[in-house]
Amino acid sequence: MRIGYACLGRTMKFDSSRWGMQGDAEKPNLLHRLADRNPDVKWVVVGHNDAGEFLEPNVENAWLDARTRAAATPPRPTDQPGWYRTPFAPYWTAKPAWWCSEVSGFEDDLVELIAGLDGVVIHVGQHAPTQIRIPQTGNTWQETWTNPALDGNKVYDSMQAYCRYIVRGINALGDKTLGRAPVVWLVPDPRNFLKARDVKWPSGTDTMLSQYTFQRRQRHERFMDPRTPYEFMPDVRRHDVRQERDGELWNAQHSYQHADLELMILPDHWDEVRWTGFDQRIPVGIATTSTKASVLGNNRRRSQLVNEYVLAAFPDAHVYGKWDAASLADVPDGTVRDTTPDDFYTLLDSFRVTLSLPIVESGWSVAKNYQCWAARSVCFMAEQVDDQGWTLPSRRSVAGTHRIGQVKDVVFYSARDDWTEADLTLAYWLRVETPTEFWQRARIASTDRTWWEWLTNQQLDLLSRRWSAKLLERTIEERLGISG
Repeated sequence: MRIGYACLGRTMKFDSSRWGMQGDAEKPNLLHRLADRNPDVKWVVVGHNDAGEFLEPNVENAWLDARTRAAATPPRPTDQPGWYRTPFAPYWTAKPAWWCSEVSGFEDDLVELIAGLDGVVIHVGQHAPTQIRIPQTGNTWQETWTNPALDGNKVYDSMQAYCRYIVRGINALGDKTLGRAPVVWLVPDPRNFLKARDVKWPSGTDTMLSQYTFQRRQRHERFMDPRTPYEFMPDVRRHDVRQERDGELWNAQHSYQHADLELMILPDHWDEVRWTGFDQRIPVGIATTSTKASVLGNNRRRSQLVNEYVLAAFPDAHVYGKWDAASLADVPDGTVRDTTPDDFYTLLDSFRVTLSLPIVESGWSVAKNYQCWAARSVCFMAEQVDDQGWTLPSRRSVAGTHRIGQVKDVVFYSARDDWTEADLTLAYWLRVETPTEFWQRARIASTDRTWWEWLTNQQLDLLSRRWSAKLLERTIEERLGISG
């Protein structure tokens, strides 16, 4: 079998020196684990990357020497459009990227490569409703072709460069297999749910792997394919497909399920690292990003939460991160210390106590908890972080959760049932809804060696169980039809 591997909208960075503060490590970590677990499968990295040649014999880089190959491959004639090239005139605000079909045949070669694979694993990054120039949602193809006042939609340059070839490729793969080729979507960020209308086939969208469980509806442009979903989709009821615009659009139900994507961020041998003990650590510290005000609107920035939860009670706490000017203004001057991604685990190793904060006011689970647990730093979870209770039982009753137990006067909820009594006690300690709760418990955990050791040991025990389960890898393998 030949399975493609890509990230929609991002360059996959295999050079660790180029990793940023976010999830750059996730893509190479997961690929290497899948390749190691499935040596008889050829993993073809079709997504844009900086890897060069891979050391694993069963991993192939479709972008190896890409610039040289692209320069030697002339563009294909426009009267031979190939798989899903836009039928409308090219639209760019700047020069097309060197691999794009407007300047090279390399993109078309990639599309044909993807179309010949047995399946694809796609990390969902930043993308737009359309990556290919197609009619506006409310206009039929016929109207767009015949009305001089209408045109295909405009597409961002970055989407045409970093997303279009993947969308074209999986559309072609879907055509060759009538939508049955397995496509595994990985969604670790609440801002990057699949919104691409130009993805023709809802392949794999009945079980998209995520860090939260939810459902949403999404349109799929059919590119004038007149066939209905009922003609050849055996699982059409799971997708709940509805036809719009006289069948030119399918409106399908997308189902996202939590699958331990948070563990992608950890290095393979995290459990073999020798971490410092209680006496070598400072009481309280935090390393975090803070989103720009222009992105959040009226929602709270993480910098505001750092001020309310951490600095109000622990003014000497160490705070690390790269923040914009508005975020820096939320805390006293000189508070935030600059850092690099290479320093992250060293910083966690220096804190007895730290705090996990929500992603853009969402209730999604986050990878940071597991990173802190691996580094033996007691990690409190503020407010709605992981409100479905995947990492730890939650104090919030939200859709998809049920009551799983109670410690003293605190009732806990979760979408899962595999909790021990010690896990519930750990949740009682680490789940905080107010700054005051954090202050009270953090003072104990940061000064009492006995409690600190119990909390870090319980964190480590839970992390080890999740790591050993290999839920994400096994789920991907199941969906691809490979053994693992």
